[in-house]
Amino acid sequence: MSTSDTNPNDPYGNYRGPPYDYGTYQGPPIPPIQPTQQRVSKKNVWFTSAVVIASLGLFGTICTVCGNTMIASINVSSTPKDSGASSPPVAQIPILHNTYSGHLDMDGYSARFIIASVSENNTTGSFTATGNDGCPTQITNGTVSADGTIKFTMTEETVLGTACEGGSGDFIGNVQPNGSMSGSWSISNQPQGSWDLS
Repeated sequence: MSTSDTNPNDPYGNYRGPPYDYGTYQGPPIPPIQPTQQRVSKKNVWFTSAVVIASLGLFGTICTVCGNTMIASINVSSTPKDSGASSPPVAQIPILHNTYSGHLDMDGYSARFIIASVSENNTTGSFTATGNDGCPTQITNGTVSADGTIKFTMTEETVLGTACEGGSGDFIGNVQPNGSMSGSWSISNQPQGSWDLS
């Protein structure tokens, strides 16, 4: 036994040191990066960069198109309406009353004039009615226009033994905003006098 193998603290001198030395564990050695792996890593970096740049370009294009579309939509929706003068209201055909009472004048003579049971087509303005001017009458060929013009033919019934001999006259006039009407009448295009109803 050599003195290097003895333990000075062992009085018997029987202790022997370990047959091997303990050292710090370093682990398996790391192999160096080969040049091929370095080239592959660089290629991956370049490829990834190219994909990112292309994606950003595509995203930018899409955003530009979407932005232009939104701007166009906003411009269209925010375009003010024509501020010009509003169109005038459409004139309506006057709606006639069911019954009218007035006067029929001829050569200084005035008779009571009545129209009753008026039946009007509010779409075309045509109408019929019954009446009386001292004789029973029928109102035919009646028309009233949106401008207020009114026309009709009045025919008396024939009543034996009276002055009601079945004569007829053509009436023309205007309907006023308050519903009253007035005009002139004629027989065979010969003026006879005036009339009014309300």
